[in-house]
Amino acid sequence: MRVLLSHLQRAQPVLLQHLLLAYVEQLERDAGRLLDCRARVNFCPLGACALAGTGLPIDRFMTSDALGFTAPMRNSIDAVSD
Repeated sequence: MRVLLSHLQRAQPVLLQHLLLAYVEQLERDAGRLLDCRARVNFCPLGACALAGTGLPIDRFMTSDALGFTAPMRNSIDAVSD
């Protein structure tokens, strides 16, 4: 019953600046996540094919470098599951 009554209490006073700074903090975290996202996904999936790689003589490192990726994906199953 206490949970139901807690919503009937008077609101706590909060400064508008304090509320707005909460949004600033959230947006800064989101910006950091977007910057970090690029580093996490900048790996080349080419050469993973449908699942187990390819039998063709390709150079995955040269391909990923030519396309501007950090490196090729290390695991073909992981590459196709993303």
